[in-house]
Amino acid sequence: MQLIREPVYLSIEHESELPIGYGLGSSGSVARTNGFAVGLTLFAAVMMMIVGVFQAIQGVVALGFLLLAEFTLVLWLQGMTIAESVAGRDPVAGSVYIVMLGVFAVIPLLVIRR
Repeated sequence: MQLIREPVYLSIEHESELPIGYGLGSSGSVARTNGFAVGLTLFAAVMMMIVGVFQAIQGVVALGFLLLAEFTLVLWLQGMTIAESVAGRDPVAGSVYIVMLGVFAVIPLLVIRR
């Protein structure tokens, strides 16, 4: 095997109707974007945001129903007022209860629909 000891120079000519760097990407290559692909991606992103908003609304409504059931039925059966219920809670159990209410409200955002 013989090594080349003198420098080698290459000359490359490139012709394009598009300016260098046109489209997506940060390299000097020419990139052509497909309008259908961009539109479909934008449509999918908007649909995912709409579904996320509906899931957030679903979680808030579920949280509202849970609190409504507790404040009406459970406290009525125990013969307590809301103030007595809040004052009678253990500090640790009360904070865990509030965190779990938040988790209950966020669960619809985490569930994957199949």
